[in-house]
Amino acid sequence: PRRKIREKLEAMGIRVMGEPLLHPVFGAAQGLKAHTGGPVAFFGREGTREDLKELPALETGAEKGARAVVVGDLGPGWDFHTLNRAFRLLMEDPQLPLLALGMTRYWQAPEGLMLDVAPFVKALEHAAGREALVLGKPSAAFFSEALSILGVQAGEALMLGDDIITDVGGAQDAGLRGGLVQTGKYRPADLDGPVQPDVVLPALAELPERWRQWSTQA
Repeated sequence: PRRKIREKLEAMGIRVMGEPLLHPVFGAAQGLKAHTGGPVAFFGREGTREDLKELPALETGAEKGARAVVVGDLGPGWDFHTLNRAFRLLMEDPQLPLLALGMTRYWQAPEGLMLDVAPFVKALEHAAGREALVLGKPSAAFFSEALSILGVQAGEALMLGDDIITDVGGAQDAGLRGGLVQTGKYRPADLDGPVQPDVVLPALAELPERWRQWSTQA
């Protein structure tokens, strides 16, 4: 939930200015509340439900009656039964929307690389024969919302992340510049693909010094 993200950032010494903290689940909650008018089947980590608490939740284990299927990062909670339940809900109603909180392929955990949300969304898209509405990265609308909060144009913004596809590629497709940090899940092979970052930083901590260099050059 956004509350935990704020706490984590502040524990790292990163002050969060103002109330807005962009997170796809918050956008999903606002849109679903306005348009669905019924129970939502949510597949994601328990903590994330905090930002969906105002929405009616589909009964645990139910395979019909949902007004939307929302898929986030469920981590080890994914198994055949859980994925198949999401599939059955989608097949029950051909008009039922499939909402993805992002399309990140994998992330870096302390014990190694872990599958993220995208592989499971892709499986549901393929099986149910429909395309998911992506609410988070790399959706251009997600980056547009961030720009709106910041009050800047796309050409004035630099997106920094460790994912060459969803962070760098998504930002560039939305008109921003994309910077790759060589930490987290970064791998040297990321620089050999079709997406080329505008900036490469060894770590996010290098940004202030690099920013001073850019200012001097400008």
